[in-house]
Amino acid sequence: MTRQIVFFDVAGTLVASNPWRGLLKHTAINKVRLYSRYPFIVLPYWAKNAGLISDVRFRQIWIRQMAALLKGLHRDEVNEMFRWIAADFVRDDYRQDVVARLDAHKQAGAYVLLVSGMFTPMTQAFATKLGADAGIGTGLAFDEQGICTGHIAGDGCAGENKSLFIRQYLEAQGLSLAEAETTAYADSYSDVPLLSFAQQAVATYPDEKLREVVRARGWSIIDDEME
Repeated sequence: MTRQIVFFDVAGTLVASNPWRGLLKHTAINKVRLYSRYPFIVLPYWAKNAGLISDVRFRQIWIRQMAALLKGLHRDEVNEMFRWIAADFVRDDYRQDVVARLDAHKQAGAYVLLVSGMFTPMTQAFATKLGADAGIGTGLAFDEQGICTGHIAGDGCAGENKSLFIRQYLEAQGLSLAEAETTAYADSYSDVPLLSFAQQAVATYPDEKLREVVRARGWSIIDDEME
């Protein structure tokens, strides 16, 4: 029997709001460090909006800045923060129609994998909350004492890297893409490589640039117009 493997992006896809805001607001974050890093967070955002850098490049910069905010925190503190974000901070922002798709895939026996630019333990917190099989994302570096170094481990899980991270993860789990039917759900133009990677693509509340790709390729879509 052919195995069904389904990929879901998180922010903008399963959750309408931006989960990163929970990290910025959490009491464990050093506010002096946060304010000192604002220029490094805001300037790339302006550069992206001005078309000076790509969305994927912005996401890579953003991920590194978020890692810097976690410097000095123990792994347990970080994981508790991520659980709070997934369970409480975005509690009212889950897209119930997309979550229903996830539930339906699980009930049909599919292997459901959340894949996000967020840190892997953060993505895993969402996977636990939603009953997905696993969550993968950007590696977050810790020292031997379990203290966050303020850096990421490897590259950010964004753009074309998402499909690479998926391949690596599935191979480690002994799951073969060659023998599977794959479906991907995502909302952003930066996720065109992820959607193209799967045999079936579903754009969920897509941004305008992704919507243009959806029309050209005839992909499925979930948005407000379906309600």
